[in-house]
Amino acid sequence: MALIKLAALTKSFTNGHEKNEVIHKTDLELKAGKFLALTGPSGSGKTTLLTIIGALQTPSTGKIWFNGQDISTLSEAQRSKLRLKDFGFILQASNLIPFLTVQEQLILVDKLNKQSPQTKWQKELLERLGIWERRDSAVNDLSGGEKQRAAIARALYGRPKIIFADEPTASLDSKRAVEVVKMFADLAHQEGVLIIMITHDERLLQYCDETLYMIDGNLQRATNESKNNNN
Repeated sequence: MALIKLAALTKSFTNGHEKNEVIHKTDLELKAGKFLALTGPSGSGKTTLLTIIGALQTPSTGKIWFNGQDISTLSEAQRSKLRLKDFGFILQASNLIPFLTVQEQLILVDKLNKQSPQTKWQKELLERLGIWERRDSAVNDLSGGEKQRAAIARALYGRPKIIFADEPTASLDSKRAVEVVKMFADLAHQEGVLIIMITHDERLLQYCDETLYMIDGNLQRATNESKNNNN
């Protein structure tokens, strides 16, 4: 069964008397354990589609199912609970809490999920992302790349079923960007996480299982010839 299913989904915005359809009728099924790239020109509707699938926006028409549940009609409180429990977000702005340290960002996730601190998982994540030595640093003391890596750690820490990543490597150097996408591929293939990553960096597509193209609100899909071999 598909983890995510879209049926006849559209999204429109109204400006005065003018209606602008930014997502045209879209049908899509996505399975767990896949690392997908979502690419296309700026303004083509990629971020809008990502936030709709992630229950941050509602579609204008159509349906979205997550694990067989129709989430397109959930209340905001129900969507918030779903995002906290099952979804992880890495947005272009890190959205970290400025007065907390890197490690405290993760501890807050434990508190929100009412679970015991996962100290081993904290260290594993922060070490792999190269910021373990910065765990006691406040957000304002981090570089742009360190903030982004801390945001990635926070998104992955709760072990969500789906990761929604909007240009997650934009502020990273090329070496660190490759390390991060390889980490995403490992999580997808070894832990069964579905990862959807918006990117304009064509060098990263080779590490993804499949590429989805968004052009003028129309979604196209094509299986990558180069599969990630985790090397």
